[in-house]
Amino acid sequence: MHTQTDIRTARGADLYTYLIGSHPSEVKKEGSQYLRLKRDHKIVVKRGPGVYYDNNDGASGNAVDFLTRYLGYSFQSAVDALLGGEAVQVEAVPHNPEIVPPAHTDTAPPEPIQGRYSRVYAYLVKTRGLDPGLVTQLIHRRLLYEDTHHNAVFMNAHGTMAEIRGTNTVVREPFRSRWGLKDDGYWFYAPKPDHRSECVYICEAAIDALSLYQLLQDNNAVYVSMTGVHNQWVVDSIKPHRETILCVDNDVWGQKLRAQNPDLQYMIPTGKDWNEDLLRGIRPKREAML
Repeated sequence: MHTQTDIRTARGADLYTYLIGSHPSEVKKEGSQYLRLKRDHKIVVKRGPGVYYDNNDGASGNAVDFLTRYLGYSFQSAVDALLGGEAVQVEAVPHNPEIVPPAHTDTAPPEPIQGRYSRVYAYLVKTRGLDPGLVTQLIHRRLLYEDTHHNAVFMNAHGTMAEIRGTNTVVREPFRSRWGLKDDGYWFYAPKPDHRSECVYICEAAIDALSLYQLLQDNNAVYVSMTGVHNQWVVDSIKPHRETILCVDNDVWGQKLRAQNPDLQYMIPTGKDWNEDLLRGIRPKREAML
């Protein structure tokens, strides 16, 4: 376990020198003071105490933030590496933007901004098509806030887990992450929080779950985000206790999960996911439930 002094030291480490030595294929030098991330030249690292700037959304952060956000490190491994340990070799996996490596609870949850959550509100309403009243309700129920990087943070009701979604519409693959241990809860929306709902719809992400709610308008159910299609433990923890309907994406990853759970009913979106169907005005087909 790292001390607070270890963590502060790692956060202020010379990120420029570390990246040149440990990840030379990931970065490109610009003059003598800056590096750019090769896969996104708007992300810049400055020589000296670990500071980076993401010109996509105006965010900045320290050395630990950079390694966990852009290079797939866990918090613990990032601190180890920046304190002088071995560079972490991030295992290559088939690309699936819904797969989110779990973070660790020895870090604080993302810090909310002071003031109105304008960026998150605009993103969810204008870009994602969610109802303004629903977004306001989530904020009032402390299930949603905007962090200092202007990400949408979907915090579960117990405050033990959060699904984090970037709001930048310019980048092709917006930032996705998770705070909390892998098996420490999941995010859900219950239209009637004091009502015991017998039916649970399990989706891959919070925005999908909310989109499905708007399409179905079933106020007597619960809409769950498993925060990534590979979190089978979410399904296993729910299905013994409730009628469980799989509502994951219409893609190869979703099909694998459906095949993995032949005992469950499922609904398949017409498009790639329920948010796409919501934006296109496509209602769920009840006959798709098998």
